[in-house]
Amino acid sequence: MDPNAKPGPSKNFKGNGHRENKLLDDHPELPQYIQKLINEHVRQKDIPAALKREYKIETKLRSVERIIKDCNLSTTRRSGLDAVQKTTAILTVTEDDVLGRWGGRRVKEKLGLQGVHISRCIATFSSCAPIG
Repeated sequence: MDPNAKPGPSKNFKGNGHRENKLLDDHPELPQYIQKLINEHVRQKDIPAALKREYKIETKLRSVERIIKDCNLSTTRRSGLDAVQKTTAILTVTEDDVLGRWGGRRVKEKLGLQGVHISRCIATFSSCAPIG
């Protein structure tokens, strides 16, 4: 070893895995991309691959989970809607279903495309309940 060499990382040292900048600092539009993928019914575990494929942003599943939590993105479990708002959204969508043939899955998918996320159980119960 060279006695005059400065202590510190070698040229080949890539760091400890932590980023110098936060992912959101590099890509401030990332929460909108993730919300769009959630609205398109992409599963959380598939979001990192979709981000890489569509937007050339490389990230891990845990980073996606943190962004969803920190930015309060709307998901099925965290929709931010109360029971009245969910029921109103379901009734609005089912107005197009004159014959009453849509099941809970179709109602949930149509609401998801509008950015309203509810569980299929609620969609099934509310869409099958008689109105007035």
